[in-house]
Amino acid sequence: MSKRPIGEIRQTRRELLQKTAAFGALAFGVELAGVRSVAAAPAAQALPRNQTLNIGGFQWGPPTTFNPINASPTWPATGSPQLIYQSLFGFDLVDGTLKPMLGKDLATPDANTMVVTMQDGAKWQDGQPVTVDDVVYTYTLPQRVQGLNYSTLFDYITKVEAPDAKTVKLTLNAEKLNPGMVRNYLSSIYILPKHIWEAREKDPKGITNVVDMKPVGSGPYKVQAASPERVALQRDDTYWGSTAIGKPAPQYIVHPIFKSNDDGNLALQRGEVDWSQQFVPQIWKMWEDQKLPVGTWLDKEPYYVPGSIPLLFINVQKKPLDNPKVRQALAYAINYPQIAATAMSRYSAPANASLIIPTGGESKFFEADKVKASGWTYDPDKAKSILETDLKATKKNGVYTLPDGTKIGPFKAQCPYGWTDWMTALQLV
Repeated sequence: MSKRPIGEIRQTRRELLQKTAAFGALAFGVELAGVRSVAAAPAAQALPRNQTLNIGGFQWGPPTTFNPINASPTWPATGSPQLIYQSLFGFDLVDGTLKPMLGKDLATPDANTMVVTMQDGAKWQDGQPVTVDDVVYTYTLPQRVQGLNYSTLFDYITKVEAPDAKTVKLTLNAEKLNPGMVRNYLSSIYILPKHIWEAREKDPKGITNVVDMKPVGSGPYKVQAASPERVALQRDDTYWGSTAIGKPAPQYIVHPIFKSNDDGNLALQRGEVDWSQQFVPQIWKMWEDQKLPVGTWLDKEPYYVPGSIPLLFINVQKKPLDNPKVRQALAYAINYPQIAATAMSRYSAPANASLIIPTGGESKFFEADKVKASGWTYDPDKAKSILETDLKATKKNGVYTLPDGTKIGPFKAQCPYGWTDWMTALQLV
């Protein structure tokens, strides 16, 4: 293979990312690009390697349905980037702004109103035009169908309507005014073609359970093949957004389905994956020790743009976790700096008592003074004080017991198997 400077390769892959992210609004957030000229993975041999972008980290099981309102849709009918289905806007993780997708412009004439101007010439992949009726149909679906992943939309809006053929008007709920949540929905609800999905509401199994292996979206890619080994997409060269949004560079996108992070990381090292969204421990060793042409979005620590916060969900229906003081003690007992330094390979700042990410596009909303005044940090002595002083718990054989005899543990914590960073974090907890 030809040797190229890491910086040059990083720039090349960043240019590819920017071309590809034009239709995903940079929603990947990070880039791990292995670009060695070696044989492709067996699953992708039928496609020309120099026209194929192999990616990993989004799909962790065999494809079952590309129904975007299913509880567990197959990638890319969920999340980002928006390859098949598109929302009105895309969310840019780098600067926190909304970027045009099916919507061209967003106006807020007053505090209770948002008006979306639609793109010109948008079409579904079957050639039918994308209309405001499609948007209204999709946004009002929670009023007719229970259990959608955006069922809470009408907590924040009271009405969605189309004043004319080019605009969609949303009236916000004045009693629960939260324009940030509405913007979230504008960038996350995939618009459905009404002429296809309206009939599916009559399916006896329910619209959310419709098995759709040949989805018709408005995005730049179509499903070429789907198997337990991979999902393969082919670029739609008649894509309406080639001018308005941008034409993606790869002719094909293939997502091999790995069983664990370790399998995917090995494929990255071999050059069988070009772009990995999954966790790679100590990524810097790939170029410092192994001299591999691998790059990240940032050239130095923390290497990645933060995108979300993994959360520890606690079963508050179970004693003694129903006691806020027990949960408070747990909060003080977890070594967040250790998790960030080891389980997360220093890619992340230690967790804070906030749902706002303290760096990146959200940093302007992070209120450090309030986090310090009212939040929690790693403080074992504080945890012990809560248990022994506030709760009057006694310790025997390493386990605390409340005065009523309820033992504080042991507890079971779990995460998806093969997600090595989360597994390590739970071991540390």
